[in-house]
Amino acid sequence: MDEEKGVTNESVINDDGNQPKEVSPIEQANIAVKRMEEENARLERNIAELSNLRAAELIGGRTNAGKQDETQKEETPREYMKRVMSNQL
Repeated sequence: MDEEKGVTNESVINDDGNQPKEVSPIEQANIAVKRMEEENARLERNIAELSNLRAAELIGGRTNAGKQDETQKEETPREYMKRVMSNQL
């Protein structure tokens, strides 16, 4: 099950790139925590950027407020008949 998540107790390459070393479960947990902290920091930067973009849209007047989709209403047979009979083709 741990292998599915990418966490294994196998050897990894050292910083020098030559000798593999065994990674203890504690080291694996520390590596996972470090990755999660980096990802959280990245997500916080993205949220701040999106917030700034949204604020710029509001200030610049480029919002979706008041916009409605132009969807065509489907005409019923009765409405079609009335339109045809009144020569509104």
